[in-house]
Formats: sequence, structure tokens, C-alpha cells
Amino acid sequence: MAEDNNIYSYTTSFCLLDSHSKNIQLAKGYGFQISWKSISKKAEYEISTKDFNVDILKLGLTYTKLPFASAQENCCFAELKPDETCRMWILSSDLKVTLVVKWRYKEEKSIIPPLTLSEAFSSLYFADVKFITSDNQKIPSYRMLLSHFSDVFKKMFEASYAEDSKLPIIINLEDVNSDILFRVIDYCTEKYDRIAGFEIDLIKFANKYGIKGLKEECFKSLQNTLDLENICDRTIIAFQQGYKPFKQKCIEYLSNNKHEIGPEKLETLPKQALVRLCLYSS
Repeated sequence: MAEDNNIYSYTTSFCLLDSHSKNIQLAKGYGFQISWKSISKKAEYEISTKDFNVDILKLGLTYTKLPFASAQENCCFAELKPDETCRMWILSSDLKVTLVVKWRYKEEKSIIPPLTLSEAFSSLYFADVKFITSDNQKIPSYRMLLSHFSDVFKKMFEASYAEDSKLPIIINLEDVNSDILFRVIDYCTEKYDRIAGFEIDLIKFANKYGIKGLKEECFKSLQNTLDLENICDRTIIAFQQGYKPFKQKCIEYLSNNKHEIGPEKLETLPKQALVRLCLYSS
């Protein structure tokens, strides 16, 4: 029995009788049964396999058709499938048949389904951080979650740990209301549908507290909802933030729709954006 990248192989030899079966025990209680019976006087055998509890990659019988002939001339390989029956011609039942099996163990399914981030952090019973927002709301969360997304929060928690601060750690957010903070926490627990309509405030929060990936998600949301009314304001935001993909998208939209937008609105754009627009349109 050999192992190669979780793939195992097994070989055994036996003689065919008129009717017989053989339990193949592979390892760890895994295995299957192979049975055969003669169905005609012309040495035609019916081969059956059943009771598999492994993932079979290859299953086959190697046998010799004619007695006294060289193995090279008469060595045959019959491919078998798990839990199926096939027929093969074998001239003499006293010839040895070699069974070759390649398999891997089936993955054991966990009884407990895996938790999503949202589910894992939905219970606030063991929360060890408490935010106090500008609208005087007390919002609990977890150091592990926040430190994963923010090096700023991570340094805060490390400093609190060094000072042996009591839990929960209190963080005052005098410039952030509870609605924005809830949306930040939702983003950290993979609820990405809470960004639209609040991109600007979320970008400010992401800049201040270094929330990884949040700015990019906000820019994607802004980019997907560009129109003639908001394009100039969003172009200003794109150039203020210096996010290249969003800047390029805004310039493309301006170039394709500059006549509908009109010169008055275009004049409100920063000089850098106007220069890029002229170069792109030329």
C-alpha cells in the first residue's frame, strides 16, 4: 500500500472460483467487496463491486486470457467502476487475477456547519470593545475583528494591553455617528450591501482609521452609480483621494458626456482633472 499526495494504491492476487466474493480491507476500516460468478461454460465471468466507502480513482483487474501463453501477449486489464457489474472472458478459473485499486479517503463532513464572519461576531456577549459615538450611542465590538482590518485600532489595543486596561476597552468617536460605525462593522463582517449612499463618510472613516479594503469598495460603489448629476462632484472626490481607477473612470465618463454635462459644470472641476480631460479627449 503506497501513499502519494493523499492517493493510495493497493494490489492483491487471487484465483477465481465458480462463485466467490472477497472483502478488500484497505485501511482504517475502509474497504469494499468484490464478487464474481461463472455465468457460462465458456469461462465468462460476471464481476461485481459494492459497499464502497472511499473515493475510487481507478479500479481494475489484470488477468491472463490463455494458459501457457506469454504474459506480454495475454495480459489484459479490465477497468471496473464502483458499485457496477461487468462481464469478462477468462479461459481458466485457476489462473491468478490481480486486483489493482487506487483511491483516496472521503472527506469527513463536519457535523457543525462553518460559521461566516457575520455569524461569528453576531453575538456580543463576549464583546471586549465599546465605542461611544457622536450621537452618544454605545456600540460593542471585538478587538480581534477590528485589529484584523485596522492597524490603527491594533495599536490602540496593544497599548491598552500593555497598560493592563480593563475590558471592555472604551473608544470615543466624537466625529462618527452610530449609523456610520454600524456600516463599518458590517463591512468587516462581509456585509457589503451596506455601503451604497454612505460612501463619502465611509471613505473618511477608512482614511482616519486605516480600514483595509473599505475605500476600494466605496469607490466601486461610486463608480457603478455615475450619472450626469453627480459626475462632477465625484470627479472632485476621485482627485482629492487620488484613487487612480476611479479617476480614470470619471475622466472617461466626462469625455463621453461632456456636451450633456455642459461647460458651467465642467468649470467646477479641479485643474488637474481638466488637464486630464483635455489630454484624454484629444
